[in-house]
Amino acid sequence: MKVVQFASSSTWTGEMAHVFSLSRSLANRGAEITLAFRTIRKGKGIPLPGEKATEFGFSSVLALNLDSGFYPFQMVSDLRKLIRHIDREGIQVLHTHRGQDHWLAVVASKLSSRKPHVVRTRHVAVALRTHILNRWLFEQTDQVLVTAEAILDQFQTAPFKLKRPVRLFHGGVDCEKFTPGRTGAGIRAEFAVGEEDCLICAVGHLARVKGYETLLEALELARRANPAIKCLIVGMGSEEYRSSLQEQIEQLGLQEAVTLTGFRSDVAEIMAASNFGVLSSVSSEGNSRTALELMACGLAIVATSVGCLPDLVLDNETGYIIPPGDPASMAEKILVLSEHPALGAAMGEKGRERVLANYSEQTVAEEMEMLYREIIGL
Repeated sequence: MKVVQFASSSTWTGEMAHVFSLSRSLANRGAEITLAFRTIRKGKGIPLPGEKATEFGFSSVLALNLDSGFYPFQMVSDLRKLIRHIDREGIQVLHTHRGQDHWLAVVASKLSSRKPHVVRTRHVAVALRTHILNRWLFEQTDQVLVTAEAILDQFQTAPFKLKRPVRLFHGGVDCEKFTPGRTGAGIRAEFAVGEEDCLICAVGHLARVKGYETLLEALELARRANPAIKCLIVGMGSEEYRSSLQEQIEQLGLQEAVTLTGFRSDVAEIMAASNFGVLSSVSSEGNSRTALELMACGLAIVATSVGCLPDLVLDNETGYIIPPGDPASMAEKILVLSEHPALGAAMGEKGRERVLANYSEQTVAEEMEMLYREIIGL
């Protein structure tokens, strides 16, 4: 089976992690995977996708421009390069994840001699545009996948005549890397977290959609009742937004309790050092690698009812689902888990079981391979 997977994000997002994880797992099952990645953002070169392709060990890669916006010469160059690759390698499936590569794949499929099948995974929970061009695009697509019930609902009411019913398909997680077996002692020592402290981790890109302002307000409220609560906010973002969060930390008197760690390559160790996790997103969250990683580590989660989070985190079973932008509700659940560690441990164990049964990289790759075979007719 010969597949091109498109990684057209310019940064290391949950979507990008999903593409790389799925591609590696499919390759491990014997599929011949070409990773097509983006090299241009706003006219400037970006090294990260290519560096990640090397890090993951992909032998077949296709460097494309894939710059967002309307750049005719770049688009034609990408189209020619993709068609040559399709016809030379006998590509059977083009699996896209964003609008730019979706258009490229559909047109290339029409013009190539091999006529590969096109799959699109939609990872975002923003409003689905249903104008005539988008209607044509999706109707030429052999299979549409979505990563959240909220996105599936959008397609149920869209005026598209699709070739196949839309399917819900979450990503997978490396359950050997993210496991309860790690100690995390080094992380607690690094950040001066004592044995009696309750450490919370919040992992994700530093952006307003992640709702970190709400998290900080909730932490201030919760610490009034339990001063042993501490939190690591892990991830990169703009310096402007990071500064605004640091200012809020100081205004709330949380300097000794909350640390903005920036980028960390040891996220699995940070999770192992934590008592539970919080996902405070206020919008989007069509795809949440962090939720799956926390569950794989055996941690309970306090999550907002945004995007795919209610699909992954079972309320009162593997964690708590709360309204977005509600610091009081968040503080309440943080206090419950901080004061009842046995409850959190039981929720975390159920979360781990749920991931092993449904969202391991191996399980997800097997399901995707079956889907490809169904589409191809093998």
